[in-house]
Amino acid sequence: MKRYKIAALSLVVASSLSACSSGSNNSNNKAAPSNEPQNNTGQASTLKPSNTQSTIKNVTVEDAKKLLGEHKDLIVFDVRTEEEYKSGHLNNAILIPHDQIINRFSEIEKYKDKQVLVYCRTGNRSAVAVQTLEKKGFKNIYHMNEGITAWKYDLVK
Repeated sequence: MKRYKIAALSLVVASSLSACSSGSNNSNNKAAPSNEPQNNTGQASTLKPSNTQSTIKNVTVEDAKKLLGEHKDLIVFDVRTEEEYKSGHLNNAILIPHDQIINRFSEIEKYKDKQVLVYCRTGNRSAVAVQTLEKKGFKNIYHMNEGITAWKYDLVK
């Protein structure tokens, strides 16, 4: 009986650790295969995800800044806590804490077919959020996988 408890605990810990690391390892993030040229980070050099299938595209803070400047209709989800959001967030970001996405899905469902940028503090919670959004039918997701801590530009307070 004791062995079963230890084995079950080991599985829970292993699952938790792999979920936490998904924001830092690009190869674990599900994205549509691409024949596009790769840049030095292993990511496709284009910033446009495919419109025909669901994609999660990891982007740097520099890429996110460029997206924000070029796509005025880009929807931005801040998936941090309200306190973190109030301390500084991207312009026009919609606060939707990652652990509330399912319960508050009716609020964001209208953005399913829009291009969406998702971020958190370091990229871990947003990695979970983008997977949830993908499962709920979002098709064009950009994940700022370095998080807001790497943001070198102005924030709204």
